[in-house]
Amino acid sequence: MTSDSTGSVDAVPGDQELRRLLAGLTAVRDGDFGTRLPDDADGLMGDIAKVFNGMVDQLSVFTSEVTRVSREVGTDGRLGGQA
Repeated sequence: MTSDSTGSVDAVPGDQELRRLLAGLTAVRDGDFGTRLPDDADGLMGDIAKVFNGMVDQLSVFTSEVTRVSREVGTDGRLGGQA
């Protein structure tokens, strides 16, 4: 644990939490956008997990959209939407 000048105490992430984070990061790097970290912890690790999970959700939406557009262009040779 660490303490700042106000006396506030923050838990320092332990090896197990950091290994879980590393495993999640590795899975996402390898294309597994179903990976989630448990975000029920208090403090820094809970905040990191919430941001990580939100980031993975955004990446999943983005990759789905890119896949959809590439299929549309690949099938029809043009985008079907209207401007």
